[in-house]
Amino acid sequence: MPQDSHRSANRARHPASPEPLRSEFARQTVKWRKLLARTTRKPTPSAVHDLRVATLRLQAGIEYWTGRRNDHPLARRAARWIAQSRKLRDVLGPVRGADVTLRNLKTLREEIAGSNGVAPAEGSECLHQIEKLERKVKRARRAGAKELVNWLDGRGARLEKGMLRMEKGLDQLNPFPAGCGAVLLSEFLAGHAPSRSKLDRKTLHEFRKQLKKVRYITEISACDEPSPSTHLRKLQSALGEWHDWDALVRTARRALGASGDAASLMPRLEDRASKALRSALAEIRRFLAALSSSPAKRRPLR
Repeated sequence: MPQDSHRSANRARHPASPEPLRSEFARQTVKWRKLLARTTRKPTPSAVHDLRVATLRLQAGIEYWTGRRNDHPLARRAARWIAQSRKLRDVLGPVRGADVTLRNLKTLREEIAGSNGVAPAEGSECLHQIEKLERKVKRARRAGAKELVNWLDGRGARLEKGMLRMEKGLDQLNPFPAGCGAVLLSEFLAGHAPSRSKLDRKTLHEFRKQLKKVRYITEISACDEPSPSTHLRKLQSALGEWHDWDALVRTARRALGASGDAASLMPRLEDRASKALRSALAEIRRFLAALSSSPAKRRPLR
């Protein structure tokens, strides 16, 4: 056989590796399917959290693709999957919220009790309120987990089947062109940098949601290009800390009411939420200022 023919035969037997962008998207869908099965079997805190994040990551990526190719035959199928994924996140949300609340209440209890596990006299009433709130949250968690498993038993297979069909179609395309994450980040900064000094509690929630989408699309599409996803994760962590304590304040108000039952606990919760808010705002302003600078003057993000 001529040498060129031999090389052609080798290429046929060993096809070129798939493009990194496609490989990363495929990896994310495989991970999501495994998490779907794991959560259906047992909705542990880690399984619920991981499935919720994986679902939002895929949803963000697919929404980005359909926004660019809404005339593609696959776009309608993608829209159906997105609608179902939102319903999945709706049933995951209360369970995840309960898990975060219980985690933060545990942190607060340990701070009050101290290293020896015995609370000072002024902290005993606060511990009593924490225990009362924990009982209510645990009941809500059990009810939410039951609803989640029922939903997954009834609709999980259809959701997974929809993803498999869509994945086969997207495998023939390049859903995330190289550099799209950097473009999205640039647009995000352009929209928020001028108003960074005006960010407050009212606008922070929407900022956080937009940041998640930018981060997830950046991670899916990053390939071998430099990605600021590490800094996005750090900023998202600060925002998540604020969101979790803020949510706990609202949960405690609903569960304990405005009576004296919450008199000892609420000031502590509100103080933690206020500190987390100040920290998140400071992190946002530093992040936007650094990335909005020109490349020559850009301050390093440590």
